[in-house]
Amino acid sequence: MASEGESVRVAVRVRPFNQREKDRNAKLCVRMLDKSTTLVNPEDGKEKTFTFDYSYWSHDGQAEQPDGYNKCAGPGLGSNGATYHDQQAVFDDLGQGVLNNAYEGFNSCLFAYGQTGSGKSYSMVGYGTNKGIVPITCDEIFKKIELNDQPDKFQFQVTIQMLEIYNEQVRDLFAKTSPSGGLKVRMNPKSGVEVVGLTEWPVASYKEIDERIETATKNRTVAATNMNATSSRAHTVVTITYTQLEINAKGPGKHSEKKAKMNLVDLAGSERAESTGATGDRLKEGAAINLSLTMLGNVITALAEKSNHPKKNVLVPYRESKLTCILQDALGGNAKTIMICALSPADINFDETLGTLRYADRAKQIKNKPKVNVDPTEALIQQLKAENERLKAQFGGDGAPSGGVMTEEEKEAMKKQLEEEMAAKMAENERMLAEMNKSWEEKLKEAQEQALKEAAESGGGAKEETEKKNSVPHILNVHEDDLLSRAVCYFFPKDDIINFGNRNNPGVEEILLGGVSIRPDHCRVHNVDDKLSLGVRDDCKVLVNGVEVSGDGTELHHNDRLVVGTNYFFVVVHPGERASGEGPEGGWPEVNWDYMNREIAKAQGMTVDANWANMTEEEKRRALLNDELVQVMPRVTEANALANELRRRIKFETKITPVMSKNEGLISQVIVQLTDQESGLEFRWSKDKFINRVYLMREMFEKYSAGELDLGALEPDEDPFWDPNEAVNVGYCTVFFKPLAYCMPIDDDQQIYVQTESQGIMHIKMEPCKPDGSAISEEEEESIYDDITDPTDLRGRRLDVLVQVQHARGLPSKFNAEVFVEFELYKAPNPNRPDGKYVTPVVKGTSNPDFNFSQHVTWESVDEDVLNHLLTGNAFFNVFGLQEDKSGTAQTSKKKLLTAGEVEELQAELKKLAELEEKHMAVMNTIKAKSVEAAARGEAAESYLLELANCLADIGFDIQDLVDAAANAKPP
Repeated sequence: MASEGESVRVAVRVRPFNQREKDRNAKLCVRMLDKSTTLVNPEDGKEKTFTFDYSYWSHDGQAEQPDGYNKCAGPGLGSNGATYHDQQAVFDDLGQGVLNNAYEGFNSCLFAYGQTGSGKSYSMVGYGTNKGIVPITCDEIFKKIELNDQPDKFQFQVTIQMLEIYNEQVRDLFAKTSPSGGLKVRMNPKSGVEVVGLTEWPVASYKEIDERIETATKNRTVAATNMNATSSRAHTVVTITYTQLEINAKGPGKHSEKKAKMNLVDLAGSERAESTGATGDRLKEGAAINLSLTMLGNVITALAEKSNHPKKNVLVPYRESKLTCILQDALGGNAKTIMICALSPADINFDETLGTLRYADRAKQIKNKPKVNVDPTEALIQQLKAENERLKAQFGGDGAPSGGVMTEEEKEAMKKQLEEEMAAKMAENERMLAEMNKSWEEKLKEAQEQALKEAAESGGGAKEETEKKNSVPHILNVHEDDLLSRAVCYFFPKDDIINFGNRNNPGVEEILLGGVSIRPDHCRVHNVDDKLSLGVRDDCKVLVNGVEVSGDGTELHHNDRLVVGTNYFFVVVHPGERASGEGPEGGWPEVNWDYMNREIAKAQGMTVDANWANMTEEEKRRALLNDELVQVMPRVTEANALANELRRRIKFETKITPVMSKNEGLISQVIVQLTDQESGLEFRWSKDKFINRVYLMREMFEKYSAGELDLGALEPDEDPFWDPNEAVNVGYCTVFFKPLAYCMPIDDDQQIYVQTESQGIMHIKMEPCKPDGSAISEEEEESIYDDITDPTDLRGRRLDVLVQVQHARGLPSKFNAEVFVEFELYKAPNPNRPDGKYVTPVVKGTSNPDFNFSQHVTWESVDEDVLNHLLTGNAFFNVFGLQEDKSGTAQTSKKKLLTAGEVEELQAELKKLAELEEKHMAVMNTIKAKSVEAAARGEAAESYLLELANCLADIGFDIQDLVDAAANAKPP
């Protein structure tokens, strides 16, 4: 293989319109031809073309087969002459490549990236007969093993692992419970990155893999349903390890091994990294939810920079998130990597699709350095034994470093810490030794026995449950993420009563649910002669088909929708009624998360069934607002219940508020208003930020209910109900520039708008001035602008303007603790601020502030754009105010405005730090190079090289050459 490395292969795939896009009469904005993908901007028609290794058109041009499989109908039958790519075609290019890499002994990784609903899961998992890459890959592995006609000479072993990363916590999906804080991730220079305690499950057939994935999905669904979390906020990693043994290749009892790992990664929805609720949230946990995806982007950018400039010292921040740490080999390391990016075809998702294409374009610049993995099991066993002996010897000593001046107490504390660390490492080493010394047959037998035990505990295996579903009435969960829907099943046996209760306060209930809205003995379902009847305890919330019910005697029928509390959505399945053929006219409707929420909103009097094709633009905007209300209103009810349970004197309300958009003018948005009833402070959260916070409120409640959280010890930036008391935009005024185009002054009281109402005035004066910023006196006989008779005379000329914000009157008294005004001017940024904005001084304690602010602004040469802006454009002068805290306890967080001198000082300091970092990088590179050279001369011990590799890996260095040198080093 070439020494410069192998580039990451990148594919993009566009899906059909979904129902939401069809309802909105969305237009196609993507074209594909061969390897190129073109995106058309719906606003101006401009096109941007990208080229990738593969561009898969799966939008149209397919023919559905009798078994439901979508097959290509023929070449060029898709839109714009595109040819449909089915699941098998995608697997042949991508999945088969992953398999071929494994057969040759190379690690490989397949990423699926894109916004939620773009089709990532369809490519990776698929549905029905349209199987995705993961199931086809698993099936093909065992087909290959079955072709082995020399079992005495060659043996094959397959194991599978599944983990999920959510909120920077790693969870083993084969385990029903997870330790507090999730599994630990650590770097081992000998074997790479390890997830401590992650189950590695031996499998002997595709059926066993399928059962493992089904078990993992159920475990994941139960956890997600308890929290009402969604997989669009989590990353899932499936790792299949394929080991090839050549029996007695190195002598009697000494086998040769090639071990390859296949990582199949379904990433969280890409819009999570950029939504306003994610990037703008001050909460630590709010940032953590999106950290992995953000850091993956940073790693890809750094690796692309490293590939384009090989001699440049580039730090790659692998260790900044759990995802990038776990997948370090797949990103610039020892793996062959493929990324498939899923695209929406709809113009209403243009921005998200453009972001995905740019991400993919960066990823294709990464170069990896894969190598065949010959697994030295015996050598690893000996190394682990030697390391344990060394740790035991250290255990016997005093455990404290020599040569330092330390008190006895400090020595004792350090000794205790070292002993704990060594004990943990010894225990992990012993576990690894025990696993390595087991035969493959022993591991396989243990796994199969454990699978049978789990099946018995859950009432039978998958086959038994499927048979039961065909005869016994039951309910299936409905989840926001379709992948997690219908994975959890609760049966209602004939002539039996099944009770629902709270798992944190269990009684005799058979079905235990979590969450703030679930009470003990919440409700019950009675099956009498195959007829289902629902009973609800007083003051407990249960909805049937969108309508709240109470008392006993509510009948449940096939396909009825059941909501228990606020978090738990179910659909009723009655096999007898389904088989009777007495369903509604038109058939049973397909029940999903969106259907149930719309049904609830409709029952509350909202208009949700809209014909977008016949709507005016204004009607479409109102329909979009209704859609947002459907998403937000149930969560507002839940947030108020959570606030009450967690002793927060906070009230949430849904609001529709007009906001000024630069591109669209005045538009309406759904926001959530939070009122702190203790301090009197009010905050307005965007829909995205509010939904983000609700997930965190649920987690907080779960920890509180489990006794893991002391509310009194909670820091403000760890509390999802908290927001800092910052200056907020409380109004704006609009100043039109047309008089300036004629070199005439603007001098008037401008109306300040708070939402759509006029509330107060601001006096603003803007007039042409001299180049030194001084005003032009009326008494002067000649003015530098006297020759301007038409705006076009300004073209190519210098224009100086004096902007004065004199005062404001009648501002809302609620925000008078501190008041200031902020504005920006087209092509005339403030050079003393990174954002280019101009800001008045802060005035405190009044609703009628006098700013007396003046700013000299210069356009050095008026070009066509500036001239057009002067004639037709405007500027927004935004008023910011800080609320008065009536409790006197709320913490404020105010923006510090930097002076020009402070900005220069900060820039100089940053330059020094960058130069210092470059020097340190050069020193560390020299140390690394000299260490490799010393190893080649036999002068560097393996232990030293591995310790150095570990340290350098922590700060983002490529350590493969050090690890290779350590493997060949002589023992000390």
